[in-house]
Amino acid sequence: RKDALERNLLRMKNFVDERNTNDKRLLLRPHAKTHKCPALAKLQIEKYGAVGICCQKLDEAEPMIDAGIHDVFITSMIIGDKKITRLCDMAKRGKISVTVDDLNNVRELSKYASNAGVCIGVLIEINGGQNRCGIDIYQNKDECIKIAQEISASPGLQFKGIHCYGGFLQHMRGVSDRTDAVLKQPVACAQLAVTALKTANITCDIVTGAGTGTYTMETAGGVHNELQPGSYCFMDVDYAANDDGKDTFEHALFVHTMVISKAGDPQRAIVDAGMKAVSHDSGPPVLLTGLLDGNNIATSVVCTNGGDEHGIMTGSQCKQLCVGDTVRLLPGHIDPTVNMHHYLIIVDTIETENTDSGIEC
Repeated sequence: RKDALERNLLRMKNFVDERNTNDKRLLLRPHAKTHKCPALAKLQIEKYGAVGICCQKLDEAEPMIDAGIHDVFITSMIIGDKKITRLCDMAKRGKISVTVDDLNNVRELSKYASNAGVCIGVLIEINGGQNRCGIDIYQNKDECIKIAQEISASPGLQFKGIHCYGGFLQHMRGVSDRTDAVLKQPVACAQLAVTALKTANITCDIVTGAGTGTYTMETAGGVHNELQPGSYCFMDVDYAANDDGKDTFEHALFVHTMVISKAGDPQRAIVDAGMKAVSHDSGPPVLLTGLLDGNNIATSVVCTNGGDEHGIMTGSQCKQLCVGDTVRLLPGHIDPTVNMHHYLIIVDTIETENTDSGIEC
C-alpha cells in the first residue's frame, strides 16, 4: 500500500528532522535488508531524508550501487580475497563502507583497496551486548584504539567511526524494559568506545546503529548520530507485538494468496502460500480482512504452516471463504519474506485490488 508506506517514511523523516539543530545533526540511513529494492532506497534518499542506505551483504549492496545508490554501508565484515576484490570493484562505482573488528581484515582491505585505487570507509564494530560480532569494549579498549589507528594509517581506507547495534533488543516487548536494556548495552558500549578513542585523539564522526524497535532509545541516549531502522517502512506481526509498535508505523506490505481448498471442514481454508512465500521464523502470518485500506485482523482465524507451498487457516471466519478467493496475509517477519519474492507490487489506490505497478526487488 503506497499510502501507508509513504506515511511510514514521512513519520521517520519527521522524527529525524525535528531533532536536528545547528549544533547537532542526526542522520537517517535505513537498512535495505528489509525491502532489498533500489527503487524504494531511492525514494527514501530523494524524498524522505536518508543520507544513504545500509545493506547486510555484497549481494544486496551491488544492485543498489548499479541502480545509482551511491552511498552504501555494508553492516558486516567482508572477509576473503574474492569478496574483498568484489567490494573494491563496487567502490569504483560508488561510496562504500564496511565494518571490521580484526586487524588482519583491516590490512587485507587496505592491500586490495590501494591496489585497486579506491577508498573504502571503515567503521569499527562494537559488541553492543549480543555477543555476535564486534569488540568487547569493556575488555579490549586498547584493541579498539589499535584498530582505529591502523585504519587511519592505511592507504585505501578512511576511518569513519563505530557501529554499535543491538538487534537482539528490537522485539523486547515492554518499552521501559527495552529502553533500559538499550541504554545499558548498545548506548553504554558506544559511549565507552567513543571515550576510549577520544583519549587517543581519534574522533568518531559517525556512531551508527539502532533499529525500528529501538531508534528512539538510541537517539535519547545521545551517542548515536546515525539511525539504521529497516522494518519501519513495511512493518510486520512481530514488530506490531511491541507495545508501542501499533501506534508508530502502519502495516504496508502483505502477501496476497489464494484459497485452493475448502475440502473437509468449512472452518478450514488452505492457501497457496507456504514457507516458500511467508517466513515463519518469527511466528506465523495473520489473515487480514476488509478492503485494501483496512488492516483488520481476522481474530478467529489461526494460520499455521502447511509445508513448502501450503498455508493452513482454521477458525470460524474461514466459513466466509471460497475456493478461488484472494486473501491477504501479514507476515510475521518482513525481511526473510521479502527475500523469497522477485517483485513488490505497489497498490496506488484503495478502491480496487488492481495493481498499479510492479517494482523488481
